Amino acid sequence: MKISHLFLVLALVGLSGCAMEDKPAEKVEQKDPANAYALPLKAEVAEALIKDVYKDISGFGLNAVESAKISSKGGNATYGEILFSSLQTLLYELNLTKDDTFYDLGSGVGKACMQVALVTPARAVGVELSPSRTAKAREALKRVENSYHIKSKVEFKEENITDVTMKKSAVVFTCSACFPDKLLNDIAEKCKKTPGMVRVLSLKALPGLTPVKVYKLPMTWTLQTDVFYYVLAND
Repeated sequence: MKISHLFLVLALVGLSGCAMEDKPAEKVEQKDPANAYALPLKAEVAEALIKDVYKDISGFGLNAVESAKISSKGGNATYGEILFSSLQTLLYELNLTKDDTFYDLGSGVGKACMQVALVTPARAVGVELSPSRTAKAREALKRVENSYHIKSKVEFKEENITDVTMKKSAVVFTCSACFPDKLLNDIAEKCKKTPGMVRVLSLKALPGLTPVKVYKLPMTWTLQTDVFYYVLAND
């Protein structure tokens, strides 16, 4: 069955709570004909979609050349991901709108950005230094576009996270568990220099910033880790 049919079935199951037969579903009528199906999605539908899209896409097992490149730029190539349910907990707190831009600094293969684009009205930007991980994120985006036209809502940049320019009132997430101290300091300084009310979520404490809340959430490598939540009122 085609991906588009699969996720129409999942979407309808989420709405009705009933089992459905494996058969094509009718296309949902949309005001904008450029979009095949309505966004945002229910969380359970988005989770099933992401699981299927990424069934053969992984950010683990980076080659030695790319690992060395990341280390030479002050980063760390060690890979891990926030779980779908954990990010949902954070998204409930953030309550993102269409005026928000979510930045994932060290976005890997793009799962967090994909989730944000599918379940919230916000735009998502992933920033990743690894060429192969960035390429995989873009491939995943193409697969999602087979059913949901979200290209305008997601962008994956192959760039050093210290070089990215963030929009006013950015929402920042970084899976920074293995980041060196200098990189954590650089991220903190970048967030302080970004104008507007900047909300930041980091798996390691950012130097010079005081969290308003600390979550304890599961990740791919542990049942519980700290997630520090900061709110910066910048000029």
